[in-house]
Amino acid sequence: MLKVVCCCGHCHDLSSIPDGGWVAIRDVDYAQVLALEMRRASESETSATQAELGRLRRRFYQCPDCRRIAWIKPGSEEVTFFCPEFGDAP
Repeated sequence: MLKVVCCCGHCHDLSSIPDGGWVAIRDVDYAQVLALEMRRASESETSATQAELGRLRRRFYQCPDCRRIAWIKPGSEEVTFFCPEFGDAP
């Protein structure tokens, strides 16, 4: 996945690293992510460790045009969009 297209048509380009999005980790997964990051730092980075980290991270993008939030579910390329309430300040 190299881009996410918002419902309004804005295209989030994901080809650059780092990109303009956020990475989130659930509280219940935080200790496991720390352990994996420590393992990755102490040994050569393995694709298995990277894959495990990818399963635990959630990615979010906010559209600069309509302010919708795009959530990329962990381990998936499926995108769910959330729209802000009317009347919220930009």
